[in-house]
Amino acid sequence: MALLGRLKAEFFREPRDGKTVWIPIGFGGLLIVLSVAGSLVNEARGMLFSVSPEFVLLGMAFLLMGGAELLPVDRYRVAGLIRIVTVGVFIAWFGALLLTL
Repeated sequence: MALLGRLKAEFFREPRDGKTVWIPIGFGGLLIVLSVAGSLVNEARGMLFSVSPEFVLLGMAFLLMGGAELLPVDRYRVAGLIRIVTVGVFIAWFGALLLTL
């Protein structure tokens, strides 16, 4: 029961605002842009390089992870829900990765 209380306190904490928040947002945006660009290049020119659709899931997870920290301090419940969705997206990415092996 103490573990559940600690997890709840960590998920629903106040968002931290800082410069390091932009690192996962930038990485997630880069993954999504590379996935979309790779798909467009593959359609236009043929198979130049392989683009895995799991990059979109991974990019979405990083965007959500950083986005939860950019919310105002009084939005700790929304930030907590975004963190829970982020964990779900990471689990979906891992499941998709295992299915493609």
